[in-house]
Amino acid sequence: MNQFSILSADLKRVFQEPGCPICRLRTETVRRYVRFLLAENVNDGDARLQIVRGLGFCPEHTWLLYHTEMSRFGDAMGNSILYEDLVERVLAELDAFQETVPIRAPRCKRGWQHAWAKVWTSLRLSPGSAGTLRPSGECRMCTYARHEEQTAIHGLVQGCADPDFRARYAASDGLCLSHLRQALADAVATDYETTRFLVGKAADRLRALSTDLGEYIRKQAWQYRDEPLTDGERDAPRGAAEFFGGQEDTESSALRSSDSGKP
Repeated sequence: MNQFSILSADLKRVFQEPGCPICRLRTETVRRYVRFLLAENVNDGDARLQIVRGLGFCPEHTWLLYHTEMSRFGDAMGNSILYEDLVERVLAELDAFQETVPIRAPRCKRGWQHAWAKVWTSLRLSPGSAGTLRPSGECRMCTYARHEEQTAIHGLVQGCADPDFRARYAASDGLCLSHLRQALADAVATDYETTRFLVGKAADRLRALSTDLGEYIRKQAWQYRDEPLTDGERDAPRGAAEFFGGQEDTESSALRSSDSGKP
């Protein structure tokens, strides 16, 4: 089975799950990478170099890494190995930066302002000691996830040429706004039929969502309070949030909750 066939099978699988299929594949990709990093890659030189350049990970993936390790292994050895090096590097930069800070402010107010302006300029822009407090690279997990995400989007657009694949996508919840925008940018360059199909699917979804949101709002009024909400109306606010914000990673939330209960 070639790579496209594997991707096509993965997409068909997630079409059957709730929410944006690309969001779901992206989440699965990040989780797999986190498990691989913790199990086999903590001491890998190339991985460590990119982590150093990014000064760790973005906030979302920082906590995903921590809670995943605590949940799976009951300790944070991998996190400790990664952060021991990072802490020492940042501490060295702070010590070097401290040497550039005046011991006391100049008596002249204008001179004081000028001196501190130079310090903050160094902090934000200088390639020297203080400038390295800003990461020189992206979060490694974000880089990996974005690459896999773009591959999945391209695979989805290509897959829509197949009637069975298209039918499976049509039965799914469809793409969130961010991934719809990327898919349309890919499709419009090569396949107008797929572009129209994706636009039509999204428009149908939003028309139904608009109707359900309107009824959800109407039935909150006192005079209509006895009218029961349909399933679509009850789920409409969440459906709108998922379209505009992407699919929520409920497993990450569960990891945080379970870890918070540990002694």
